[in-house]
Amino acid sequence: MKKIEYTITDVLNKWKLSIADRFGNPLIYDYQKTLLKLTIVLVGAILVVIRGSTAPVLVDNKMFRLLFCSEPTGDKTFYNICVSIIAAYIFYVVQVYIPEKHKMKKIYQSSQKNIDTKYFC
Repeated sequence: MKKIEYTITDVLNKWKLSIADRFGNPLIYDYQKTLLKLTIVLVGAILVVIRGSTAPVLVDNKMFRLLFCSEPTGDKTFYNICVSIIAAYIFYVVQVYIPEKHKMKKIYQSSQKNIDTKYFC
């Protein structure tokens, strides 16, 4: 009997370590980590899109021109790549993040119901 208990606790400890992230929080899932990484990339892409746009600068300052203005006849390849990154971010949120979040919420709620019925009834 002790051998079975040892293997069960060993499996549970390995499972806990496998779902824990670097900060030790087991409630951060892969889809949330991916969203965080994409959000960091999104910030850079938005800055490049603002710089590559042809809209007039609100503040006529040398620093703002350097950061947010580009030549209108210049190469727009990097601008187009950043626009596609923004579109990919939107599709990720709609196609992956929101459904996974709802799925995990349902799993959590059903597990709470099972715990309540098993131990408190």
